[in-house]
Amino acid sequence: MNCAVILAAGNSRRMGCTKALLDINGRTFVEQIIDRLDSSGFRHRYIVLGENYDEVSQTVNLMDCNIIRNEYPERGQLYSLQLAISNLWLDHAGMMVTLVDHPLVTIDTYRQMNLYIQANPHQIIVPRFSNRKGHPVFFPERVFRKLMSTPLAEGARTVVNDPKEEVLYLDVEDEGILQDIDTPEKYEQIIGPMKK
Repeated sequence: MNCAVILAAGNSRRMGCTKALLDINGRTFVEQIIDRLDSSGFRHRYIVLGENYDEVSQTVNLMDCNIIRNEYPERGQLYSLQLAISNLWLDHAGMMVTLVDHPLVTIDTYRQMNLYIQANPHQIIVPRFSNRKGHPVFFPERVFRKLMSTPLAEGARTVVNDPKEEVLYLDVEDEGILQDIDTPEKYEQIIGPMKK
């Protein structure tokens, strides 16, 4: 059984406000991601929150997610990933990790990932658009120990780029896997003027 983990613990310093709650078509980033995960078959969902825990949990209905609180978001994404691994409450065969600042990943891409994961449950899986690697990324349970022992400064890409690992790539027609919306400039370029 696989799950999806949304990493949303960052301090959003470059954005200047909580990325999880940014507006996209009248909804928040995190709401759009949760709905798309649900529509694509990821029934077990976890979300890692940091200093934004109260703000996000009081603004968005997260009843369908298992919330993991990161007390040290400054330690980076890999630390959030390690917390997620430590807090998985079912015997998951792996986890697909998606980032809250990538809200434009389509339902179709999530569905394709889900199907590809089911067919290749023991492989790291990375989507590609126009030969460029993006997010989300699937990590099978067999690499959890390696992720837990990787130094925080190196990040999860150390595991993905390990020459000993056979990484499978899923080619998708979805530029959203590359669209990292982490600054006001990126938001306005990709989505439009920010609401005050």
